[in-house]
Amino acid sequence: MASSTVALSIVGFLLLFCSVVHGTILGSNHFQTSPRKDLTQAQVLDCAASELERLEGPAVSLDDLPSNFDELSDGLHFYKVDGAVCADGSPFYFGVVKQSRSKLHMYYSGGGACVDYSTCCDSKPYFQSSPVSVDMLALAGCVELDNPLVSDILNGMFAANNPQNPLNDYSAFLGLYCTGDIWIGAEDHVYSDGENSCTVSHNGNVNAQIMNEYARNLFPVESLTHLVFSGDSAGGYGSLFQLAQQLLLYQKETGLEDPVTAQLPVTWIGDSSAGVAVFSPSWGLKAFPEIYESGLLSPDSVSDEVLLAGPPDSRFFSSSHFLWRDVIRNSSHVFPCLSMGEFSTNLDRSQKFFAASTIAICDDCCPAQPRSCGSDFFEDFLNSSVEYTLETASPQYSYLLATGDFHTLIRDEKFFTELGNLFKAPNTFVQAKNVTPVEWVTDLMIRAETCVASQASRTPPPPESSAACFPASSTVTTINGESVMMRNLQVGEWVLSSISRNGEAEYSQIQMFGHADPHRMYRFVEIYYSCETETCQIPLTLSESHSVITTSVNGHRVLRRAIDLKPNDIIYVSLNSTFTQSRSIVHIQKHKMHQGLYHPHTSSGLLIVNGVQVSCYNSWTWLSPTTQHFILLPYRILTPLYLLPTLNFLKYLQNCIVSHKIHYAISNIFHWMRHHINSALLSNYF
Repeated sequence: MASSTVALSIVGFLLLFCSVVHGTILGSNHFQTSPRKDLTQAQVLDCAASELERLEGPAVSLDDLPSNFDELSDGLHFYKVDGAVCADGSPFYFGVVKQSRSKLHMYYSGGGACVDYSTCCDSKPYFQSSPVSVDMLALAGCVELDNPLVSDILNGMFAANNPQNPLNDYSAFLGLYCTGDIWIGAEDHVYSDGENSCTVSHNGNVNAQIMNEYARNLFPVESLTHLVFSGDSAGGYGSLFQLAQQLLLYQKETGLEDPVTAQLPVTWIGDSSAGVAVFSPSWGLKAFPEIYESGLLSPDSVSDEVLLAGPPDSRFFSSSHFLWRDVIRNSSHVFPCLSMGEFSTNLDRSQKFFAASTIAICDDCCPAQPRSCGSDFFEDFLNSSVEYTLETASPQYSYLLATGDFHTLIRDEKFFTELGNLFKAPNTFVQAKNVTPVEWVTDLMIRAETCVASQASRTPPPPESSAACFPASSTVTTINGESVMMRNLQVGEWVLSSISRNGEAEYSQIQMFGHADPHRMYRFVEIYYSCETETCQIPLTLSESHSVITTSVNGHRVLRRAIDLKPNDIIYVSLNSTFTQSRSIVHIQKHKMHQGLYHPHTSSGLLIVNGVQVSCYNSWTWLSPTTQHFILLPYRILTPLYLLPTLNFLKYLQNCIVSHKIHYAISNIFHWMRHHINSALLSNYF
């Protein structure tokens, strides 16, 4: 009872203080910017007391919350739900702003991260567990959205009274971060320094999924005309993971065959999270398969061995940050039309602090060259890592860089006034100067809407996965009888390509790769076929338009696209590299995400992948596999005579391919061909 009285007094003081400061008391008891314009000051106090009692009471289930948009109260209201807790076990709160029923903004706040005893358990941990007082949350439910009392919560992208803001009429969900795991944790962890210990509930992904589920309940995907995800600082990272999971769940629940972004404009804004990324094994990252199904990560990429190892690229000082840049790149390709943007200042003080802290924690995370370790290299590191994303992401990605050392602005007045330089993929140079964040976000949203509209108004091109061919994990058999994954296959190797009718193994040389990207995520088709007594466990995994050898209705062997195959069709399987047997297809799984894009070409034009006989080519209606193989005849003739006399050239060619420069590697080879063969055919093929 005493605590409620004290809390109510605090609320009353806040109301009175704000009224005096902003000159909002008119005459008797009314506010010029009242909670809801019909309430008196006494009613405001009653409202705040009721909200406070609700927020300090027991947590409720999602079923106890308003069940649809019409049942929501106007304004901003916070909720406390069963199963959602902060790092210290205290309640997690999320807010809902009711405005538009067709436009939704999902926001995930920031507040640091922790990975060991010193950062999680000391008197001043590296993250916050209570971003806003419960008194303020209660008061927020009793005032107008433009009331100065809640300006710290609702400013910048949430400013409902600013016509410049492209989200001023959006409904919104606000997740208040308090778990130290950038919104992707899923387990409790005990940290110790040898003498002392503490337990931290890394519950970020659990909390986010509870909030996200409620958003899907109130805002079915078919009711939406635009969906925006944003986050600042630690929330910048988490918001992208949550976007992927939310879109995947929307797709599953509605039975959509294509990604949601192909039909609904979706925009992502990451604020002040471009410079440093930390992923810790202690957060329990493997507990949520949706992260991997979304295509942003593979389970192997978050293993202890990978996260604790040194960086795989000299541009990064930690493997975690390299992983983060790949998440952004993969997102831009997995979700068509997804408009993506990152903001940062060049000397962001918070990111510099975490950069120095990460280096101190991980002795092997900073390369000796080309720059020294320490916070002084932050600006150089920031630029080089963003360049990596600009080079590899889709054209829907852009980056706004401002001068200064402040941290975050999407909930600040700076959102309307700050100036920065704009970069747009795939270019690494400035596209426009003196661009405000509000102009940049407006452009991002327009680009998402324009992309979706253009997709709907034209005949769809062949699926992006049609050129992917095989994922990195698919296997072939070398002439030595070894099984080799695509990611490890080298130009010049001899691999099993077919089995003759008398059972003799035939081998062909890998002469080049159409593409060889170990990181890209794509959607593939998985074809399961019958073994002796059951379905074989390892499917043939390939892109939709890749050619598979099957049987026609009159019993002849023919080539057919993977997407056109169906259960009970016949494919040819090599058993122990000695003979092939016809097997019937049992099941076909479409749109399965796998990592890596590999398109090997053999001298024969045939290949046996995961034990199944396939062609090296895709089937296009205007360019058959036979025609493609004929076009490459000069290359097959010239290769043994002129192009592969030394291992040095082989190594050069392979390095060019791996670094995404195959066009340069084979440009000389095909120089004369471009004058004799229809250039349109080559430009579509390469």
